[in-house]
Order: sequence, then C-alpha cells, then structure tokens
Amino acid sequence: LGTPRAGVPNILLLVLDTMRASEMSLYGGSRSTTPRLAAFGREGVVFSRAYSPSSWTLPSHASLFTGRHAHELGADWNAPLETGVPTLAEILGSQGYLTAGFAGNPRYTTGESGLARGFSRYYDYPLAPSLLVTRSRLVMALVNWISTLRNRPTSFEHQYRAPDIANDLLAWLPRTAGRPWFAFINFYDAHDPYLPAPAFAERFRTPGAGARNPFLHNDKPVSVAEAAPERDAYDAGLAELDAHLGDLLDSLRSRGALENTVVVVVGDHGELFGEHGLLNHGNSLYAAVLQVPLLVVWPGHVPAGVRVADAVSARDVAATITALSGSGTGVPGRTLARHWDGRALEPDTVLVSARVAAIQPAWHPIGRGDMAGVIVGRYQLIRDHAGNEEVFDLVDDPLGLHPVDPNQVPNVGALRVAIPSGAIRH
Repeated sequence: LGTPRAGVPNILLLVLDTMRASEMSLYGGSRSTTPRLAAFGREGVVFSRAYSPSSWTLPSHASLFTGRHAHELGADWNAPLETGVPTLAEILGSQGYLTAGFAGNPRYTTGESGLARGFSRYYDYPLAPSLLVTRSRLVMALVNWISTLRNRPTSFEHQYRAPDIANDLLAWLPRTAGRPWFAFINFYDAHDPYLPAPAFAERFRTPGAGARNPFLHNDKPVSVAEAAPERDAYDAGLAELDAHLGDLLDSLRSRGALENTVVVVVGDHGELFGEHGLLNHGNSLYAAVLQVPLLVVWPGHVPAGVRVADAVSARDVAATITALSGSGTGVPGRTLARHWDGRALEPDTVLVSARVAAIQPAWHPIGRGDMAGVIVGRYQLIRDHAGNEEVFDLVDDPLGLHPVDPNQVPNVGALRVAIPSGAIRH
C-alpha cells in the first residue's frame, strides 16, 4: 500500500446488478419500488440518462473498474478481465487505500472473473463442502425439474444476499484502522429468477396476469403481457433490495462512516420483459437493457438535489472516482463532475457493445454476431455484425421500442462514424 494523503475521502461503490432504471420510482416508475434510493438521491446528483457500456455483467463491471470501453477489453462470456489493465482497486491501493470487494453475483463477479485484482480482501464464495453438492450440474438439474413440477420458480444457486453483504462490510470497516478505504459491492438480489422474500412477493401484481410460468423461456419471442408476472416479481425484488440498501446506509450513517465518503450507486445493466420479444439481458443493445441508475453523493462536495438530463456513460464512473479521491486521472474517460459544475458544453458520445453469445438463440440480436451502438444527445444508433442498423429517439421513446427513419435524424452520419471499427468483429 502507498502512503495515504490527509483528508482524502472514502469510496463506496454500490453496483446494483440487473437494475432497470425505468422500473425504479427514483426515475419516475409507476410503482414505489425504490423509495429509499429516491430519498438518498436527493442528497446528491442523480443522472437521469445513464447508460451501461454493455448489456450484461462482466464487460459492464470491467468498464466500471477500468474506465475503458467494453469492446476494448477481453472480458467476455468465457474470458476474465485481462491483466495489465489498471483497475480502480489497484490505483486506489497505490494511493494508500485499503480495499475490499463483496461480490453477490456468483456467475460473473467472483475471483475467476478478474474483477478481484487489486483488492486487499474479496468476498465471493464461502469455502464450504456443501457447495460441491449444491453447485453440481446434477443437483441443479434436479432442482429445476422439481421447480417445474411445483409450477414455481426455484433457485439452488449460491446466494450472497444484501443483508449478509451488509454484515460483512460493517465487520470489515473497523479493520481499516484510520486509513481511507474503498469498498465495492455487487448486489445480486434483483437478478433472475426473481425470488423476493414473502413480505415483498405479493406487493405488485398486474391485474389478470396470473401466476408465474416456470416454462417461460426465451427460445421464442415473448410478449409484454406474457412477461407481466416476471416483471411483477422483479419489481418486488427491487423493493426488497431498496429496503436493505436503506438499512445499510442508515447503519453506515449511525457509525459516522458516511461523513467523508463518496457514495456512487450504479447499475451494471437493465432487464427486458417482452420488449422486442426478449427476456432477461445480454441479448441486445436496446435502451431498456442499457439505461441504469447512477447517483453520486458526497455532502459538502457534490451538490444536493441535482438532476442531470444529459446522456452519460457509466464507463466514466472510474474517472469520476479517481478525480474525487484526488488520485489523478489514472484511467481513461472523463469525470462526471463536468455535468454538475457546468463544464459539459457538448453532448457525450456514449459507446455500447456486446460480443456474440453462443448461449443465446440465433434469433436473438446478439445470437448472430457482435453488436455495437452509440448514443449522442437524444438519439441511439445500433449496428449488428451484418451492418444492419436501427435508430431510436430516446427522448420521445426512452425504452427504445420504435425505430425511427434514419433519414429524419439530423446527425445520423456522425452517429455512424462514431462507432469504432474494432467494436464489431467480423
């Protein structure tokens, strides 16, 4: 560890896995899913149009940690974040920060993902003999079969839930012994199979939608109506996670841990519930699966009660954290502070991408080849591996449901040339 400078802030990075902004009451959603985050957001800056660099977990986290565009990194479905690319944990550690990561996602944020590099402590899987049994393919297949017979979704996946993560974080903080600290948390509670606690499970119910269907898979197009029970369960999970987040922030506040702490809350990607016939995420680059929550709170340093309407990239979280911590640039990108202090004089160019996924059916957009896109101002352009393009007006159509005529978009030429040639492999 380096020698810390006096007065530097602590950093708390909260990544909400699978958090679709449009479903949050923080962003005007019709259901009261995130009242605690809405209240916390009033203490700082909320970005109304923040977009993830990719539509699934690992490349999005890799971009958050390095400040690089997703297509510039090797993090992929079967490859971890490569070494040699400086990460936030490494940069802050060299500045004297004690660092800890708490990874709720058991698929793509564990130590094997490459995201643990640079952390002093990294919590993902407990070392327990039971995991050898419960994580075997045979046992998981049996659980899925039982779930089908019971006509109710079930998960036997390792669960590192928000209350457990909160307890581990609060137990770790006293070990920092007066040093500045950087803590990263990935909260996985909102991810499928959408199993909120009983106290929340029935909170939202679409009239006439019926019960959830464990046979509902995305091997063929699914309508928004068919996906309504899934969305109801998902929204209930958002409400449960929001309550746990509120409890954690209250605990940190009561311990004085937020007095000189930059808190960044961001999503890694959204979720689809029948839009374009799709479910889940990682299958496309539509706005509903890219738009994520993003808020920055640091009382006395970041203005309170500010909403930024500009389109921004979550990729710039890394540059924002290094700038606010006084650690120098250290990473690509630009600090988001320019959007709340008046220095953003022109629209950002937000690049998004996803690599071809063999696990996706061929009719899924990403099942056929790499995709890339760009968002500048109100417009998004998406290009697939064959050169086909779609353009959306994300002000009039925030979820990107209805393509517009490219000939009616004044800056479509600039959008086309903004996508780097290396973003799509042919």
